[in-house]
Amino acid sequence: MKVNILQESLLQALETVLPAIKKVSLIPVFETVAITADENGLTLVGTDLETTIVTTVSATVKEVGGICLPAHTLTEFVKTLPQGDKLSMTLKEGKVQVKGSSQATLAAINIEEFPPMRYPEGAALYSINAETLVAGIKRAAIAAAKGDLGNARPVLSGVNLRTKAEANRLVLAGADGFRLSVQYVPMDSTGPDVEAIIPAKAAMIIAKAFKNTAAPVSIWFEQGRVFFRGEGTAVVSQAIEGKYLDYVQIIPRSETYTEVIAPTEVVKHLCDLALVIIDPAQPAVFEAVPENGSPAKIRMSAEQKELGSTATEHDVRVSGAGIGFGMNAKYLRDAVNACGAGDVALRVSGATKPLMLFPNDGNGFAENIHVIMPYHLAEKCEVVQ
Repeated sequence: MKVNILQESLLQALETVLPAIKKVSLIPVFETVAITADENGLTLVGTDLETTIVTTVSATVKEVGGICLPAHTLTEFVKTLPQGDKLSMTLKEGKVQVKGSSQATLAAINIEEFPPMRYPEGAALYSINAETLVAGIKRAAIAAAKGDLGNARPVLSGVNLRTKAEANRLVLAGADGFRLSVQYVPMDSTGPDVEAIIPAKAAMIIAKAFKNTAAPVSIWFEQGRVFFRGEGTAVVSQAIEGKYLDYVQIIPRSETYTEVIAPTEVVKHLCDLALVIIDPAQPAVFEAVPENGSPAKIRMSAEQKELGSTATEHDVRVSGAGIGFGMNAKYLRDAVNACGAGDVALRVSGATKPLMLFPNDGNGFAENIHVIMPYHLAEKCEVVQ
């Protein structure tokens, strides 16, 4: 194998596949990136068996071939080289020399030891805009269960993908028992309704892989795995076995609620200030104050006896009755961070009822929703006079 490639092209390809490659593994080949040079250019593959990433970049191939190289070592070396540096990669006697303005010689593993990549058969039945897919994944994945909770209930450690062919959309959901995120993403569909659960980590890898992709992403649902292919890059995730929870039953259906409409930056500031004082397991107290001779406001207060207290307020839009409610400030901040810029709508129908958060996705505060379970507060906080 002998290849010439620009430093930035190789670095971008390595950083694309790196999230699927372990730094340390009991099986050395899983610490490597598989590199194949052929008439299509240079193809890199990284895998941890749960998630596999494949990407192809332009390169001048003088001799075809393939080899496995230590992924993190190669990436760190390429980072030290200047942008625009012209690199050569030459395989000789079981080692690869990578040479630019500096050079390194890396021990290699035979590519035959690398798990083979199995591509799906037939045309994709589902196609989706990359930008909306990435946004939907990020919003849903933040609510997926982590740590001990995810280990105890593996299906909740993943993101549920469900196609709605009749409505031409993909529904993504994440939940951990304390919060829920349901996101509706438009898609082109010629296939039946299907459903799968993929690990939240894999979902975030997919979002990262396609965040700068302009072309649509094609999706194949196969037995035990889901395959995503965009321009120059493909990601395959193993599916989690089991039945996902019926999250539709969790979404509040009350027609009477207090609504606060505020910029995301305002809500993030409230949460950040609360978390200076309190642990995420403690409640921050939020109060929605309707207009009454003075502008409508949202107030936040938080207290921890050992440290002290903090409080602030911002002018916002409030409709409905004044209300106070306790909320996990970290969960609320996570949801708002995932919504991006613009306004969000916070809706709550009672001090002990779940909070509903809706981002403004260009068509008002529509279906995409985050639900966060409440903390129970003292009765005096339930209604703001």
